[in-house]
Amino acid sequence: MKKLTIILSVIGLLLAVLPMNASAADMKQVYNSTVRYYGTLSVMETEGWEDRPDGGKYITQVAYVTETVGGYVYLDLLETTNTKIDKILPSASFELVKDEAIENGRRVLFKAKGNISGKTEVFTLTADIVDPSLKECKITYSPLGVGCITLEDKSGNTLYLDKNGNSVSKEKYEEVCEGTVIPDTPNTGNPIPYIAVGGGLLAIAGVYFYSKKSNKMYKI
Repeated sequence: MKKLTIILSVIGLLLAVLPMNASAADMKQVYNSTVRYYGTLSVMETEGWEDRPDGGKYITQVAYVTETVGGYVYLDLLETTNTKIDKILPSASFELVKDEAIENGRRVLFKAKGNISGKTEVFTLTADIVDPSLKECKITYSPLGVGCITLEDKSGNTLYLDKNGNSVSKEKYEEVCEGTVIPDTPNTGNPIPYIAVGGGLLAIAGVYFYSKKSNKMYKI
């Protein structure tokens, strides 16, 4: 009886592990390139379409980056060809801060739970195949910047990110991102120095007071 229990336990363990190994082995790389903001963005996808219990088909993709901006990864996921995004699940290294529907896809913001060094999984995505009779499908990943933006997180709280993508207070955001900008000169594009402006104002004031004094002298 004891031997039978051990054998059954081993069989159960194998059944639990094998699907995971098979799934990992069946993944293929569909995207791997250096992108703006997030270093190297790479995406793995299941070989072939998977079957749903209702008879539909779907794909699974896993996305990785090598860098973040202030700990954030901000992307548009576009349903380019024959796909409809179903679920987006963050990895153990990230939390999903925002997920909103946009035209032809989803816009997602992830926040790293710690320091990111090297290739790190960000999320797993599943997408339904709209028309299984077609033989192609595609989801496009479009990186977005997080410098000087405000948005609402999943809890409805306003998130303020400075020019480096760091989460800051509203006051700090206004100071850094909405501060007074010195206008450029029309020809060179160089900022007008404050000293030059101040000197010009002093010169004008000097001429004015000198003129008043001269007028009084003439009157006398």
